Amino acid sequence: MSVSATPARPGRLTCLTQNFAWSLKLDHTIEEIDQLISLLIDVQTQPDSAAIIPKATALANRLNALRQHVEYLRATHLCHENACESANLLCPCYSVRFAKYEALPNAFASLGFIFDQVRDDCYQFMTGPAGSRFI
Repeated sequence: MSVSATPARPGRLTCLTQNFAWSLKLDHTIEEIDQLISLLIDVQTQPDSAAIIPKATALANRLNALRQHVEYLRATHLCHENACESANLLCPCYSVRFAKYEALPNAFASLGFIFDQVRDDCYQFMTGPAGSRFI
């Protein structure tokens, strides 16, 4: 998954459509983070895994911090149910109320860069010392 893919800029889509697209991207990112954490937990429960537990724990901590960042983006930039119900989300996001959408392309680019780094580190770990534990 590439979180860095930037959906259309505000004004091209309705707020409702934009909110849905951003939310789906965040949901997918969280799913992928959870899958990686699950793999790291599996590695740690394998016999003779004591030597790799510190690295697996460090990677899991980085993934958990990234997950918190994703949740922060959701909480601070996306419309929540109550706000969505009271707003006219069928109009483009020019309203001051939706100005936070302007920050999302940069936030997603940053998130995508960090996520790619952590994911690559996890894959390298899984195919390196931890990989032999699954064979």
